[in-house]
Amino acid sequence: MVDQPHGNSDEQNARDERGGPEVPTRSAPDHRDAEQAAKEKQNSEREIHKRFTWLREGVWPWVIRTASNSNVWTALATVVIAISTIVYTHYAIKQWTAMNKTLGEIQKQTPEVQKQAAAAQSQWEVMQDADRPWIDVDIAITSPLAFDGKAAGTAFTFTLSNIGLSPAQNISINPRLTFATLGDDLRKVQKQACDDAKSAYGMGSLRYILFQGQHYTQAVGLDIPAKEIDSHWGKMPPGAAVPDLIPLALVGCVDYTYQSSGHHHQTAFAFDLAMKDGGIPSKSNAPISPTDLILRAHPVSGHYPN
Repeated sequence: MVDQPHGNSDEQNARDERGGPEVPTRSAPDHRDAEQAAKEKQNSEREIHKRFTWLREGVWPWVIRTASNSNVWTALATVVIAISTIVYTHYAIKQWTAMNKTLGEIQKQTPEVQKQAAAAQSQWEVMQDADRPWIDVDIAITSPLAFDGKAAGTAFTFTLSNIGLSPAQNISINPRLTFATLGDDLRKVQKQACDDAKSAYGMGSLRYILFQGQHYTQAVGLDIPAKEIDSHWGKMPPGAAVPDLIPLALVGCVDYTYQSSGHHHQTAFAFDLAMKDGGIPSKSNAPISPTDLILRAHPVSGHYPN
């Protein structure tokens, strides 16, 4: 049997006397750190309370007083209006500048545009005139010129011919007998007759269509009151009046329209009613046969189409 070495017996005995294995020791907590943390927490709470008190007792009452003050709102509204005005003015100036620039460009182009528009209008009118109707009128005296003390009158036939290239529509004739000496200007009377021809007054409901190359003959009787003849003689200088004479003129218009034009077109006429020898008919010679009478173009005004 081999003996065990005993080199470590003393160390073992010492451990046994101490009561088991050696346990490391720990130091006690540092109370100073805990106190510091508690102090910092207390200071933080105190600061929060202080700020809250400032907001509640200082700032919030000021806000309430300010909100209830109408002067503040008035000032604020004034500021807003001022800012809005500045912004609006800024953009208005920019817009005006742009419009002024555009206007300048348009004004530079206006003469050329007007020239082109005039050329186009002229071309369109030429095209319209090339295919439009034209109404010619031939007038004949068909009854004696009579005078019964109340009026002077006779009858005519109007033969209308469409010498154009398209139908004439709404044709009407508006003739009248008027007092006229050789030098009287009948343009005003003729214009009134032509204006009346555009209206329903012309020949009332007698309006018709005349196709190209066609003719239409219409009989019309006309008279003039004796009072109207005498009133014109009464305007003459002393010694110039010859009350027995009946100086008359036939004045009027043929009015018509056509499909491609919205305007009225007319053939105007003004003829003196004269004796074949060029003299003036007289009351004392009435009735005067139509074969002894002629229609002579009046020197002022006349026979023209438009």
